[in-house]
Amino acid sequence: MRIVSFILLSLWSIPALGDTLQARFIGNAAIEITDGETTLLTDFPYTSGAFGYMKYKFEEVKPVGRVLCLITHNHSDHWDATLFKKTDWSLAAPLKLVRKLDPSRIVPFGPKMHFDGLEITPIRTVHGNVNHVSYLVEWHGLRLYFTGDTEETGGVTGAGKLDALFVTPWLLERLLLRNSSMDAKKIVIYHHLEGEAVPKCAQCMTPKQGETFPIAP
Repeated sequence: MRIVSFILLSLWSIPALGDTLQARFIGNAAIEITDGETTLLTDFPYTSGAFGYMKYKFEEVKPVGRVLCLITHNHSDHWDATLFKKTDWSLAAPLKLVRKLDPSRIVPFGPKMHFDGLEITPIRTVHGNVNHVSYLVEWHGLRLYFTGDTEETGGVTGAGKLDALFVTPWLLERLLLRNSSMDAKKIVIYHHLEGEAVPKCAQCMTPKQGETFPIAP
């Protein structure tokens, strides 16, 4: 009976395929998303406390299964190559960022990228003068969009129906001021400072650091 109970509890703790994904806000633009077998890490690992943004303890991030790091650009509040080299994780990122890294760990950059059931579409977007990419991720029938640091609204408005949009406070404010189309069931505001006043909307949530939440169809 105890064995059966343990199995049932274990199954309950793993999101059902095609049902929900479990997400956790690590800090900055770093989101940990898993289906219990594969984990997606966005803009992680990054340098803790870089540019006055959120601090975290690298050793406390323990993703399950095969792990993909999806990086928008090379600023240190989004990426730390030294920390990445301490792991056995895979990486999808702009071409300039992956140079000098082990090619066996790199998902080839292209119009469509694939990793353990994830289909990833990179969208080149503007952020200062750096090579910056936003991403549309399709996984278990869910459509997730990660803006990164871009100030450009076109990627979001052209993304179509989304199950979750991950967006910075400044880009969301620009989208709302322009009455731009955002067809998203859930809007997750990330890369905010602790206690920062952020834009409000009906489907918006601003997770606290370490908070977990589901992404459902």
